[in-house]
Amino acid sequence: MYKSYIFLKRCFSMLGLVLGLLALPAAAIAQQQPPVQRIVSLAPHITENLFSIGAGDRVVGVVTYSDYPPEVQQLPLVGSYQLLNLEAILALKPDLVVAWRQGSPAAQLVRLESLGIRVLRVDGESFENIADNLRLYGRLTGLEARANRVADRFQAELQTLRQQYAGRPRVKVFFQVWHQPLMTINRSQLIHRMLELCAADNPFAERPEAIPRLSVEAVIAAAPEVIVTSLENPDDHSWIDFWRRWSMIPAVRRQAFVTLDSDLTHRATLRALQGAQQLCRTLDGYR
Repeated sequence: MYKSYIFLKRCFSMLGLVLGLLALPAAAIAQQQPPVQRIVSLAPHITENLFSIGAGDRVVGVVTYSDYPPEVQQLPLVGSYQLLNLEAILALKPDLVVAWRQGSPAAQLVRLESLGIRVLRVDGESFENIADNLRLYGRLTGLEARANRVADRFQAELQTLRQQYAGRPRVKVFFQVWHQPLMTINRSQLIHRMLELCAADNPFAERPEAIPRLSVEAVIAAAPEVIVTSLENPDDHSWIDFWRRWSMIPAVRRQAFVTLDSDLTHRATLRALQGAQQLCRTLDGYR
């Protein structure tokens, strides 16, 4: 019995060592050669960023809702952000799987690593993450020069927008993720960074939940001057009907409702800068 215990203990120790080598930090993975040729992307924004640096031909599999650029829609699907098809991923024989740390199913990522697949976990909650990830993908794919140019241009345009809105009069904004149930965002989300950039205050920034659920009474108490949401169809204004009965809210009284394109606000890509620019311009009318 004791010998069996020792054997199992050694096996688990070796397994831990192997998993530790597979779960390398991003910098260590990026230094490995040769450049990766077959990538499975587990989030739409990861796919979009890989295409933006010219690595689209390396992407061999994606998850649902991966739709930009349009040619992405022709790639094989390997599941969703909630549930991966591990057999489909293995069949594609990727050199690397790139996962969204805050969104990809953690247990299945560990399972992939145990099967010998390299997994890179990246963050996607800030403008800094976007630039850092572009540069990282460049090192991984051997497209470092092009990726750096794209990231440099992105950061320069971001800095211009920061300078443009520094010192602007503040405006209190309630960002509505959904209305049934009523949900918003705290400071951990990319859209909060956009609000900060545009000199807007998020009254629910300090809530502990990333996506807090609220009562209408909480929004009334916060007294936002503008209510913003983002939808797949920015021309859909039907959500505004929900708020018309609450005329005690300054935003409702002023009819200060803003609808943004969700692809420009919820995805940590180069297009997030377009979303921020659009938001800033729109909020200027309500200061």
